[in-house]
Amino acid sequence: PDLGIPAGADARDPAAVAAVKQRVISEMVTALRSAGYFRDDDLNDIVRAVMRREQLGTTGIGHGIAIPHSRHPSVDRLIG
Repeated sequence: PDLGIPAGADARDPAAVAAVKQRVISEMVTALRSAGYFRDDDLNDIVRAVMRREQLGTTGIGHGIAIPHSRHPSVDRLIG
């Protein structure tokens, strides 16, 4: 998918990083919804929950790898 990362984007720009993070998380949650893990109605709320979790502290584990996650009442098991 096109995540809208502009050519020559500065990875040190917090606004650019936040915008890309939002798009990546939205794509991830949309893929899980498409796979039937939760109802369509919960998509935006789950994206917001994951973004709130990211605000507590990054889920990055190094080398460009992150494990974004959160809890949501509509999801009763670990998915992903």
